[in-house]
Amino acid sequence: MINKLLPLPLLLLLLLAVACKDDTGETQRVDFDEAAMLDNYGSNILLPGYAFLQQKTQDLQSRVADFTAAPTEASLLAVQQAHQQAWLAWQGINLYEFGPAEQLNLRRNISTFPTQYPKIINAVQSGSWDVNGLYANDIRGFAALDFLLYSENGDGGAILERFTTSTHAANWKAFLTDVSQHLHAQTSELYQQWSPTGGNYLGTFITNTGNSASSSLSLLVNQLVQGFEQIKNKKIREPLGLMAIDGQPVPRAVEAYYSSYSLPLILANLQAVENMVEGTYASGEGLGLADYLEAHHAAGNTQTNLAEEIRAQLQLINAKVAAIPAPLHQAVLNQPQLVNEAYTEMVNLMPLIKADLPSALSVRIEDYGDTDGD
Repeated sequence: MINKLLPLPLLLLLLLAVACKDDTGETQRVDFDEAAMLDNYGSNILLPGYAFLQQKTQDLQSRVADFTAAPTEASLLAVQQAHQQAWLAWQGINLYEFGPAEQLNLRRNISTFPTQYPKIINAVQSGSWDVNGLYANDIRGFAALDFLLYSENGDGGAILERFTTSTHAANWKAFLTDVSQHLHAQTSELYQQWSPTGGNYLGTFITNTGNSASSSLSLLVNQLVQGFEQIKNKKIREPLGLMAIDGQPVPRAVEAYYSSYSLPLILANLQAVENMVEGTYASGEGLGLADYLEAHHAAGNTQTNLAEEIRAQLQLINAKVAAIPAPLHQAVLNQPQLVNEAYTEMVNLMPLIKADLPSALSVRIEDYGDTDGD
């Protein structure tokens, strides 16, 4: 792993956060139940979230089977809706790329975007493919289904023709089936590895207290940073053209180009960020990172209420994203200033979660190859 020199502004923020101790310069004891916090994340957020995702990918696989058996407008709409619901479920838990999710390389294997549609077309026309292959990540997963199930111009008739009267209709059906089966297999394996009746990573996660690099606290904080970077850079910055050599927007780089569903996915992903910070789950709220930060603040270890600052910035980000007119791939072309405002506020969150938060909780942020300097 290559260690990088931190930019001066980030270094100053780190030094400031470390300096926020009591008058003696020592960190005060914090009255906080870290094990209870980890139990909340594992038992109330992650395990149910993985079970829900598995259920939604099972529903999707069933709707794919119905559609390929009898492609109609109704069965197409049903499979599209199942795809969107499964994709939303994924947004709720895709921040947590550690343990079994990391071993499965889940973000790469089911969430690579944009999909390489020319490769899909060539595979279908040739009748040769392997969606389980090591290098098949750009022809499988949610984004591949986005291409398979939606028309660029919203013409459902063109999709029905693809699966009924086109020369390679049988291959299109087989390819769609393989992609949906791969997706469900991956999410099922993830759930089984977390389940107490399976691999029981839940038990490992809950008992892995402390703040070492391999601790559950460290995993949570690092994945909060990396997951949010994915939203900021992959879902906003890249389509906006800020990573392009010529600086021009790249509309096809959005997450859901064909279904025009990118903005709802981003908003769902941002809700997951808030849930990760707060420890919020479907039916309630338990101890979360924000509570841990507030305990440190109450003990006098930080000068400001960092939890409140993060909450306020997340609210601002949500408002800016909600103000972007759908679909995102048109907004980056026609109203880039609104998209850029959302991106700017995302950048403004980074010092809070990448420098201040880990410093307050005495967690090291691992070098994961980020190169945007914030």
